[in-house]
Amino acid sequence: MKVEHLLVLANPTSSHLEPIRRLTPGIRLTVGLSEEALGDAVEQAQVLLLDAPKKELLRTLLPRAKNLRWVHSLFAGVENLLFEEFIQSPLPLTNAKGVYSGSLGDFVLAAMLFFAKDLRRLVRQQAEARWETFQSVELRGRTLGILGYGDIGRAAAKRAKGFDMRILACRRRPEQSAEDPLVDEVFPLHRRQEMIAASDYLLLAMPHAPGTQRLMGEAELKALKPHAVLINVG
Repeated sequence: MKVEHLLVLANPTSSHLEPIRRLTPGIRLTVGLSEEALGDAVEQAQVLLLDAPKKELLRTLLPRAKNLRWVHSLFAGVENLLFEEFIQSPLPLTNAKGVYSGSLGDFVLAAMLFFAKDLRRLVRQQAEARWETFQSVELRGRTLGILGYGDIGRAAAKRAKGFDMRILACRRRPEQSAEDPLVDEVFPLHRRQEMIAASDYLLLAMPHAPGTQRLMGEAELKALKPHAVLINVG
């Protein structure tokens, strides 16, 4: 596919778009967040890049985009972009699945350390120019339960394993992780309360899909240990 014109639904001042601006000079680039800002570029573009979940704007633009051949989202999830006309169109839609796994894995580790080492207290004492000793805990030997063991869940497990944590995983298809060297035990979804009850840290890393709705409710929250930490990146 020959690309002559790239249309980007994004804030024109976004710094992370700089690599796109450095594309081959022969490609025309139009960036904006409104129909007015995009102008006649809508009719000319072959590729549409989405950096904002503007479903209604996309719904307005799609009938005008006669030359469009490909839509790509910079988000991992695309449920907020879908509507019937788009679903029924022949346009391929791709996403950024896996791109954010490393960063979110780092965040999960940071969140666990935040509570294990009571970093909030350290920052408060620093602001008050005082020092009082207090007890913190190690991550070593603690259990991380992961509800939704996909790219993000595995990235978090890899980092946690480096701290000698025990890893429990719960997913729709547990057989896919049966041989995973990072996981100590895999649970099917109907046994999630058993996994939750054994976890010191519980990570929610489920994609937004029909099969993942209402997996955390009152019963699951009551199954948590009193000291457990709940981390949601799903």
